[in-house]
Amino acid sequence: MIKYASFLFLIISITCARAEVISVTPADAKAGEIKAAKVFYVGEVSERKVAELISVLDRLNSDNEALANIYLYINSPGGDVDSAQTAYWAIKSSRIPVTAVNVSTVASVATVMFCGAKVRTAFPGTVFVLKPANITLPAMSIQPVQYVLSRELLKSYTMSLQAFIASARTCLQKRCRPSWRAPTTGS
Repeated sequence: MIKYASFLFLIISITCARAEVISVTPADAKAGEIKAAKVFYVGEVSERKVAELISVLDRLNSDNEALANIYLYINSPGGDVDSAQTAYWAIKSSRIPVTAVNVSTVASVATVMFCGAKVRTAFPGTVFVLKPANITLPAMSIQPVQYVLSRELLKSYTMSLQAFIASARTCLQKRCRPSWRAPTTGS
């Protein structure tokens, strides 16, 4: 009988600390015996953390032929919109099916990552927060070109997020695969 073991990949982040990817494999596990992997994503959605997540997913997809499922446990307040979209496509394109699990809070753009998974679930008492995008501007001075660019970015992000929110509501209510596309902006 094949032993059922699991990889445990932790992505842990504490404010001002570097996130780490930790791999734990049972001592008696043999190649081909591991059927499930667990990946924990805790903290803000950022370029660095999403790059680490993609690295873990790529490693799991290439090194584990017998792996049947990847469980992605998410607890995130959100973060960078572009990074979340990158994570969405990395999760969605995983050769091994990904099950996203809300362990506490999946907020703002972290919901984009969550909906990239083939299967989505949540622990009891967890929270999903959907809200419009915002852009942080420099505190003191701003050039007119920066203002216009920031306004256009905010408009584009808001339109994308509105389309995503509509799809996410359906996705979360019906547990279906999301199929959203960012609306095109008119000049």
